[in-house]
Amino acid sequence: MMNDPLKQKNALTYALKLLNLRPRSKEEMKKVLAAHDYPVEEINQVVFSLVQLDYLNDVKFMESWCYYRKQISPRGRWFVKRELHVKGISVQDLEAYFDHFYSLEEEKDCLDRLIHKQATRKMGSGNICAETEKEQHKIFSSLMRKGFDRELIFQALNLLQPK
Repeated sequence: MMNDPLKQKNALTYALKLLNLRPRSKEEMKKVLAAHDYPVEEINQVVFSLVQLDYLNDVKFMESWCYYRKQISPRGRWFVKRELHVKGISVQDLEAYFDHFYSLEEEKDCLDRLIHKQATRKMGSGNICAETEKEQHKIFSSLMRKGFDRELIFQALNLLQPK
């Protein structure tokens, strides 16, 4: 199986196409290649080659994913950490690097941006103070679904309340 250079080239070509679309973790790449019925030996060889070329790097992938989830499609730290774990990032890598790539302060900034965006959409001015309790509950629920910490949401919404 492993000696078929054409099949291995096809697996490598397919893996490179996947990486062209977006970065991936080593485990995620293995799962996708396995789903396309490539032999395990071949998958391991392709992944090894991509790691050697630095095309697959779990730490760089984690950094890229955290940036995406902070800037492009905001999610809370808990949600992002869970996503990374599901994508095959090891617990050791998560413990070692996650706080560096997505700090608590960055989560607060992200949360403030989302609240301001939602308030602007509803009120037109960004003033969430005039929101009804029902509207604030909707905002709270939306932010919880995005994986933000409950206490951070309460703090952010309470800061915007009139004194």
